[in-house]
Amino acid sequence: MQNLSGRIFIAAYLLLLSHAACAQHAVAEEGQVMLPLPGKSSAIAEYNVGDADKPALIFIHPFLQTGSFSTIHQLAEEMSDAGYTVLLPTLTLGVSARQQPLACEAIHTSRLQDEAAEIAAWVRWLEKGGDKRPPAESIILIGHSSGTLSIAEYIRSSSASVKKSILVSLPYFNDKGKTVDNKQLQKARKMLASGDRSLEKFSLAYCREYVATAEAFLSFAELDRTSVINLLQQAKTDVKIIMGSKDVRVAVDWVSQLQKKGFDVSVIEGGTHFFNQGHEFDLVEAVESELDFFR
Repeated sequence: MQNLSGRIFIAAYLLLLSHAACAQHAVAEEGQVMLPLPGKSSAIAEYNVGDADKPALIFIHPFLQTGSFSTIHQLAEEMSDAGYTVLLPTLTLGVSARQQPLACEAIHTSRLQDEAAEIAAWVRWLEKGGDKRPPAESIILIGHSSGTLSIAEYIRSSSASVKKSILVSLPYFNDKGKTVDNKQLQKARKMLASGDRSLEKFSLAYCREYVATAEAFLSFAELDRTSVINLLQQAKTDVKIIMGSKDVRVAVDWVSQLQKKGFDVSVIEGGTHFFNQGHEFDLVEAVESELDFFR
């Protein structure tokens, strides 16, 4: 009886160890990391270590989305499979350790500048390295849609380790008053000038009801074509822009306007804003060709 009890105890102990080992392995495979931020908040990201002779890649998702957003996540997976170190953060947008897309009707207090500050924090995290995590000496930023604007704000004063920025489907929020209500802009400007930090209902991008402070709203709503170009002209990194010829979210002359300003723009024929319906592979090839220079 005693021997049987002992065998049962040992079996149970081994089973417990087995479950613990599987749990640790699952965490390692998932590669989720957490970064403490000022104000007792945290940010999360997917992280996978690649080859030491290749640059680390940071991918930035679009407006209100997460690092799991399909266009950017698939691209990150392809680059990870190609041997690159990949960091895929989810910007907090004011919500600590956010893992879900943020609803239009949620309270929005995060500004474009706050998103850039989080990119800077992740860059420092990569540069510093850690236990079994080599420090990154060369970093490339890759953004999709409005994630490119967060990058554009950051690279005005980026770290020297950030060598290049690849901006996919570079947009703007306001086009000659057609996409943002001028009355809302005027109201928000008056609120900001008077120090009014209360919440107001605005419309922004695809959000008909965007509940935000005037400062948060304006940091995006005032990004018209000229403002985006001005941001990129201050960039401290090389900038490559990749657009789709069938991107209906921007005006038909947006690419030519960027090219006239001297920016390096490639156009993928048939590509939409999200590079779906078979054009995912064209996007992967276009990004890989830009990364070839750093191999």
